[in-house]
Amino acid sequence: MDARVKSLPRIFTAHLFPDLEARLIELLRGLAPEDWEKQTLAPKWKVKDVAAHLLDTQIRKLAAARHGYKSENSKKLSPDQLVALINHLNAEGVRAYSQLSPDALIS
Repeated sequence: MDARVKSLPRIFTAHLFPDLEARLIELLRGLAPEDWEKQTLAPKWKVKDVAAHLLDTQIRKLAAARHGYKSENSKKLSPDQLVALINHLNAEGVRAYSQLSPDALIS
């Protein structure tokens, strides 16, 4: 590891997440129905897909914390395999939660 990186001070940000998440939910609650179908910068994802991805990420974290469940040990994967796994999990999560209404995604 580069010596410059080792000397950087730690920046703790966990305390910022509750406010960030509350603002995100507030923003999503304020969207009009047609806003949920707008294209994002991610070519394959609309706004609703991003919300589904965020929900999926939180549910995966919850499953890992509560039950110790992890779908695959990412430490044993090459960088290319890790990217492929992340892309697969993201697509799987968006597909799974695409059936939910916007209200269900943010409730």
